[in-house]
Amino acid sequence: DQGNAKNRSGHILQSPSRQTLLLIEEEEGGRAYELRGSDTLDLKKQWFEPNSTAPIIIGVSDKGFLGTLPPPSVVSKTSPIADYYRTFEGDWRLLNVSDYFSFLSDDALVGTKDSAPESWKVSAAQVAAVRLDGTPVFSARVARTGYHVERSSEISVSSDGKHVALILDFAGAGLVWGNLDMGPEHHFIYVWSVARPSPCAKIELRNWLDHPYLALSFGPDDLWFAVLVERSRLEIRPLP
Repeated sequence: DQGNAKNRSGHILQSPSRQTLLLIEEEEGGRAYELRGSDTLDLKKQWFEPNSTAPIIIGVSDKGFLGTLPPPSVVSKTSPIADYYRTFEGDWRLLNVSDYFSFLSDDALVGTKDSAPESWKVSAAQVAAVRLDGTPVFSARVARTGYHVERSSEISVSSDGKHVALILDFAGAGLVWGNLDMGPEHHFIYVWSVARPSPCAKIELRNWLDHPYLALSFGPDDLWFAVLVERSRLEIRPLP
């Protein structure tokens, strides 16, 4: 009915392979979940979880879910931390890794860690991926003297789990400290291959107000990516 509709909101999570969808509808008494295949939208599983202290699902792969305790624990303004994992039919278990936000593949996670705002003199953002058991997969560090470096987008991954993309903001010291000397501010899309720590692409977003979210999409064959660098200019670039 219309009264219940006002108290509902929904969103969709997609696995890194693009083969699995999780439809989530927020209701007054809890959350309704539907697990579906991407190609045919066939229903694989459907359930309702009442509001409780159980983890909230924030990520899906083709084998399981990532969860965070309510209210979501946050170290970034863009993503909650994934604290828990479970397979589709299993029980939640606490992860022994931290600062990871989403799946890279069925058995790997990817995340970032930003420097504290007051440490702008030698500020850096750390990007890393690990297996669910904690085994390292990939790590990269982006540093800039005189700027505060911070991730400002969700983390995008290619369907084969071999590339990672995100937006990093570089804010001048004045902007971080809130004084009259605002200092310069720059925004870049970084793309990495998990096979090496050096980025395979770095693209400046010139009109940041046009890009409130990550303006990038990996191609379905994972051979290229498209990025909206300005309001009316789309670039297609090959992946190495």
